[in-house]
Amino acid sequence: MRATTLACALAGLGLIQVGVAGAAEPGGAPGSAVTPAADPGLGLAGSATYLSPGAGSLSGDAYGTQVYLTSPWLKLPGGTIGQQLSVNRYNHDGIQLTTAALSPRYLTDVAPGLALGVGPGVGYTWADADFGRSTDLWAVQIGADLDYRQGPLFMGLDARYQWSEDQAAATSAGASDNWLTTLKLGVTF
Repeated sequence: MRATTLACALAGLGLIQVGVAGAAEPGGAPGSAVTPAADPGLGLAGSATYLSPGAGSLSGDAYGTQVYLTSPWLKLPGGTIGQQLSVNRYNHDGIQLTTAALSPRYLTDVAPGLALGVGPGVGYTWADADFGRSTDLWAVQIGADLDYRQGPLFMGLDARYQWSEDQAAATSAGASDNWLTTLKLGVTF
C-alpha cells in the first residue's frame, strides 16, 4: 500500500511540472526575470556527500552524481522551477545504500551568481545489510540547495532529509531514513 502511495506521489510531481509548464506562456510568465544563477539550463555534477542514517553511529562518507534541468517553459517572478535527479552510494559498517531521487526545486537568486533552491522529492533506496534483511524502499524527501555559478562552472551545497518506507525492514539498525549533505562541483550546458 505504501509503495503505491509513493509511486502516485512521484507521478503527481511529474504531472504538476507538465501541467504548470503547459499553462505558462512561451518565454515564461509575464514580468518574470530569471538570472543565470537561478536558471542553469542543463547541469551535471559530481558530489562528495556525508550520509547520516537513522542509526547515527553509522554516519559516513558517500559519493554520487546529480543531473538537473530547469524548465524552459516555467519561469516564475523571481525564480524558476527545475528538476534534480541525484544518485548516491553509501557503504559503511555492513550497510550499503544506493539512493536515487527526483526532486523539483524552486530556484531564486539571493546574490549575484548565488541561487537558493528548495523543494520536495521522491526517491528509491536499494538497501543491503550484512546483519539484517536487505530490501528496496520507496522514499520521500525535502531539501534545499545553495549553488554558486561562474560561467559554465558551478559549485554547491545541498542538504536533504529522506524518509523511507518501513526502514526497520532494511536493516536491524533502522538505517534507511537518512540525512544527506552534499558538496558538488559541476558544469552547466
